[in-house]
Amino acid sequence: MAGKLIYSIKNKIKKYRKNNSFQGRWELFEYYLDEGNDLIHIEEIQLKSSNQEWILEFKENGQFKSSSTLDIPVIKKIEATRWLKKGRMLHLIFPANNQINMCFQYAFDKGTMKLLKKDKSGKIEVFAFFKRSPV
Repeated sequence: MAGKLIYSIKNKIKKYRKNNSFQGRWELFEYYLDEGNDLIHIEEIQLKSSNQEWILEFKENGQFKSSSTLDIPVIKKIEATRWLKKGRMLHLIFPANNQINMCFQYAFDKGTMKLLKKDKSGKIEVFAFFKRSPV
């Protein structure tokens, strides 16, 4: 009986770690932008109907890839090829000089990854929601 309990706990931990880790391919399904006095909210159906996407790939070895068809300035600035997690921040590393290119606050919730990027004044540059995507 104790063996089954330990096995069950180990499986739950394994599943939790997988659901709460960056490794893998992530596909955008919803996002918010702060446009002056308006908070713009784009949902999955709008993304699909306009053929817009943002796909992130995180490798275990720290390699990173971002591809997007969105016309959002902060996303267009991503030139990172490596990623690093520190505390509640995701750091994207610039390839040319090995310096941090961009930082996002992150959270995982029920298999969803949330990334938040604000400017220095606190304005939301992008608040994005991703789901795991098969490779």
